[in-house]
Amino acid sequence: MYQNRYHQHSYSLEYTHQNALFYTYSIIPYQKRIDADHFRVTDYISFNNGTNLWLGAEYDSYSNGDNEVTGDFNWMFYKDQAFFKNFTYTLNIEGWYTTHSKQHSDFYSPSFADSTLFRIDPQYIFSKYIGVRGQLGIGYSIIDQNIPYKMGLWFFGEPMKNMDYEFGCLSSNAARIAAGGNYNYRECTAHLGYTW
Repeated sequence: MYQNRYHQHSYSLEYTHQNALFYTYSIIPYQKRIDADHFRVTDYISFNNGTNLWLGAEYDSYSNGDNEVTGDFNWMFYKDQAFFKNFTYTLNIEGWYTTHSKQHSDFYSPSFADSTLFRIDPQYIFSKYIGVRGQLGIGYSIIDQNIPYKMGLWFFGEPMKNMDYEFGCLSSNAARIAAGGNYNYRECTAHLGYTW
């Protein structure tokens, strides 16, 4: 019999009113304005065995008459060490499901879209100065009838006391990021932090 009790919940509730075209990362906002009332609730559950579950639900009411409902989750259901002492990996299932009441060309607004992926996230820490973390996921979209994917690689570490860094890139066609699996999405980020 498998038992896994939670030991921490973390809820958040968000409301914003903004130009929806900025919110959807479009270049159109300078030509047009569509306001959105955006409501979002999330729950992060941390379990005793080091795994976790993140759940989110959101509702958007747009000034052009469109209403959007989206649900998503990320369940890290397995965490282990393998091969070497500093090598760990997690197994994850993530999903994203959305629906719009009105389709239009201002931004991606499908009547329904979905994406479900199985993902492995390996990590190897060479020293406190450098580590490498990856992400490799593949799944299926019932509506788009395609195979969404996600792959990324990041380097991180603490080169000095109170200083940390992380940089890397993510490539995906998964619906949550790439608007329905019809586009490839690439994002590279760099972070340098100092605490005092």
